[in-house]
Amino acid sequence: MNIKTWDELREPDDRTLHFTSWGLGAKMKPENAARYQQEVVGSLELDPAVADGTRRSFDRLRMVFGYGVMCYDLFTPRS
Repeated sequence: MNIKTWDELREPDDRTLHFTSWGLGAKMKPENAARYQQEVVGSLELDPAVADGTRRSFDRLRMVFGYGVMCYDLFTPRS
């Protein structure tokens, strides 16, 4: 495992800065990319009939999604 410094952990992953509401595009500022990612997932609502355990898992996923700006691998499956 590659141990990162605090400063390295705070650096956005350049690959995530190109995801925009129009698809892949020009590189966004990190603060704008973080806001956009949170707005995308924050706008999703589950049906009231969804089980409580599923709802809690979904809420955790929404929280982690915002951190994806820091780590592109959170968005993509590893092979």
